This record gives sequence, C-alpha cells and structure tokens, in this order.
Amino acid sequence: MLVGLIVPAIAFAICMLLIPPLSVVCRWAGLVDKPDLHRKLHGLAIPLCGGSAVALSVLLAVVSGSVWFGWDVIELHRNGSYAIGLTLGAAAILGLGLIDDRFGLRGSQKLIGQVIICSYLIYSGFSTDRVSLLGFEFELGLLTIPLSMVWLLAVINALNLIDGADGLCGTIGFIASAAFSLMAAINGHIFESMVAGAMAGALLGFLVFNFPPARVFLGDAGSMLVGLILGALAIRSSLKGVTSVALLVPATVLALPLFDSSMAILRRKLTGRSIFMVDRGHLHHNLQRSGFSGAMLVLVTAVLCAVAAGGALASVMLRSDALALVALVAVLGSLVASRIFGYAELVLLTRRLQQLVHHVLTPRPSAVQQGREHSVQLQGKRAWTNVWEAMVEYAQKHELSRLCFDLNVPWLHESFHARWSNKVSGGNMAERWTTNLPIVVNGRALGRVELVGTLRSGEVLPVLETVAELIDGLQPELERLVSDLGNPSHRPREAIVEETLSSGDVQTHRGAEPTFRRAASTVG
Repeated sequence: MLVGLIVPAIAFAICMLLIPPLSVVCRWAGLVDKPDLHRKLHGLAIPLCGGSAVALSVLLAVVSGSVWFGWDVIELHRNGSYAIGLTLGAAAILGLGLIDDRFGLRGSQKLIGQVIICSYLIYSGFSTDRVSLLGFEFELGLLTIPLSMVWLLAVINALNLIDGADGLCGTIGFIASAAFSLMAAINGHIFESMVAGAMAGALLGFLVFNFPPARVFLGDAGSMLVGLILGALAIRSSLKGVTSVALLVPATVLALPLFDSSMAILRRKLTGRSIFMVDRGHLHHNLQRSGFSGAMLVLVTAVLCAVAAGGALASVMLRSDALALVALVAVLGSLVASRIFGYAELVLLTRRLQQLVHHVLTPRPSAVQQGREHSVQLQGKRAWTNVWEAMVEYAQKHELSRLCFDLNVPWLHESFHARWSNKVSGGNMAERWTTNLPIVVNGRALGRVELVGTLRSGEVLPVLETVAELIDGLQPELERLVSDLGNPSHRPREAIVEETLSSGDVQTHRGAEPTFRRAASTVG
C-alpha cells in the first residue's frame, strides 16, 4: 500500500514541477502544435512537452521508490531484464515521437519505428505463450511473437489516435494505469504495480495542465509513450500464475481506445481511404457532435473507462472472466446502441458483407440488372445525398458498371460514403475503363468520385468529357453545402438532379468527337 501511494505522489509532484520549464524549452525548440484549419482547430500554438514530462516523472519516481523501499521489495533481481527493456523501449518511442512532433513523419515511417521498438520489447520478455479466456487456456506456440507484436502496436496506436481532445488521452491513460497498478498488486507483481502507479501519478500531474482548456499537449511522443507502457504493463500485470495472461482483462481496461482505433481502421478501409488519412470520426468527435464538449466530454469518457476498468478489476479479484465480458459489452454496446459511436461503421461493414454474399451466391447475369446502391452518413448532417442522387442518375443514364462517391471534410466534421453498382453482361478487363476525379471546392479537396464503365457505356473519351461537365454542374451545390448555408433542407434533391443533368448538355455522346476542355481525370 505504501508503494502504491508514495510512488504515484512522487511522480505527480515531479511532473507538476517539470512542465512549466519544459514548456519554455519546447517553445524555444519549435516543439509546438500549430493550428492548421484542417485537422488542428485549436486557436494557439501549444507546447508538446507532455511526453517528456511524463517520461522523466515515471523514471525518477520509480528510481526514488526503489531506493526508498529497497531493491529487494520490488525484486529487481527477477525483474532486471524487464526494467531495462521497458526503459530503453520507452526512451526509443519517446525519441521517435519527438522527431515526429518536430519534423513530421509519414505514417509508414512511424509504423516501421514502432515495429523495431516492439521487437526489442518482446525480446526483453514482454510477451506470453499462454492466454486464458472464460476458463479455458490456450497455448500460443508459434503465434506468441506475432500476437504480442499486434497487441503492442494496437495499444500504441490506439492511444495515439484517441489523443484528439483536451484531457482525453491523459484521462484514459490515468484510469488504465491505476487499474493495472491495482491488478499487478493483486497478482503479486510489485515492480509492475510500481511502474503503473508512477504512470498514473505522472498523468494526473499532466492533466492539471492539459484539462480543458489545455495549456500543454502530450504530442505523438507522449501518446505513443503512454501506449507502449500500458501495452507492456497489460501483459505483465494480468499474468495469472507464471505465464498465462487473462486475455479479457487488459482488453476490457483498454476497451475504449482499442474500439476507437478498430472503428477508424474499419471505416477507412471500407471507404477506400488510407488508414493514415485524417478524419473527424473518432470517439471524441462523435461525443462532441452529440453535445458533449470540454470538461463534460472528459467526464463522460472517464465514466465509461471507469466502468470498464472496474469490471476488469472485479474479474481479477473474483477470478471470473465473465465480469470483464459484461463490462466490455455494456460499455461498447451502449455507444453503438445510442448511435454515438460505432453504429455507422457497423452499418458499412454489414452492407459490404451483404454485397459479398450476394456476389458469391448470385449467378452471373446475362443482362443489365437493377442497380444496387447504398450510402452512409459517417459524420455530420449536411445533405450530400442530393449530390449523390445526381451522380447515380448520371451513372444509370450512361450504363456505367460502378460508381463510388467518398467525401471527407474534417474541418466541417463531415464524412459521407456511397456506392452504386450495375451488373452488366459481357466485357472483360481489357474492355473496362476507370476514372478517379477529385472533388475540389474553393481550392480545397473534399474527396473523390470513382467511375467504372465498359465499352457498353459508349466511346470512352466522349463519356469522360461528360464526367467533367457533371462535376462542373455539381459545383454550385457543393459550394452551398460547404458554406454556412449548407444544411439538410437547403435545396430539394429533384431540383439539383434536374439542374445538373440539364446543365452543360450532360448526355450520351456515342460516336462524337472528344472535345476536352481540361485533363482532370486519370484513366486506367
């Protein structure tokens, strides 16, 4: 109990003392988060000193606690390799994050660095070859290393992705660290309990400066550091006996960030976007659209995290995985059922699976079938369906094979995805054409439209010319939607369809000579 109280208090005090001078250093070194009117919508440049402050606080608190209570209490002779591995891994991830915060790294570059660092952690012993789930134990065998790698990478990037609102990542990290500290103490892992307690204390000190409105940020350095330490401690703290990890326990403690990152990957893959693309579809964005902001957003998130962590701790104390499962289902189920978060992504997944089943079970058609289409408003409320209906009218008129319309407007908190397909007999890959056009309004890219056709659609170049005319005809409505006047009831769909299809003589030009006024498309 003394270790669990004194070490966090030391970390809290050190972090409180370090942040003011580190803020000055970060401003001098250019380590600040500047608004960009695209994704970063805060008003002023904020110092990114949280990661360095938390790292130094945890290190100094653990060393102080070890000296205070004695090396024998924390059994350093048994935990020496873990201590060295975690220290060096944390230093490496902090350095990677600082480089990203200062100079900016591509997502693939960060991922490569994370893989190297996680490989060293696994080599240092942060892995398990046996897991338990609902009373059953499973030997991982050859899957030990890849599954440990997936877990560590998942937690690192989950905490990194959810760090998008003042106080959010710090609050989640604080609750998870406190839960892992108690869990490790219950399971007799004193060293892990001390490190997790130090992390909880340091994050609490950081939250004094990061609680809305934030004066400092964690930055990528801080969020990845918190993710790495939590991912490593989750493996060690939830050990039952010598080698078996209770799988549901750490997954429940970290349910919110893991669910948020899973939905982000699912959303981006199913809409054809890069998994590294920025959007405004994370948990905190959806909470903001539901009316929660500032301190209330942090409070709601803290309650959800506390319920999940409480269920996980209860399952450890009572030796029942079912309690963790109930807490996990309650937290995530409430978000989906209320349609606050995860509902749109699951609808998107369900429709894609239905399309796959239909494609597998339906015999190849011999004639044109009725087009199949679906659209999902991933974020926002503006009437993008008006523009989409005009595009579908065009696709039907030209007997296209497929149409995809994908919009991502993070500065307006808007995202829309729609697909239409028409089964057409005949035509092989050599007879198929594809074009991708960016949707640009006032010099800013909103998304893209993809069209696929065959020779049945007519001569390729004349059809593509009408595509350019279609996009031109939609420009006025797109401009209205991105302006302050854009709202669900601004203009009726029928007026937009009629105006668009009649403007610029958008109709089939079979056999006509192409007269392109611009080369806006890429044909493959």
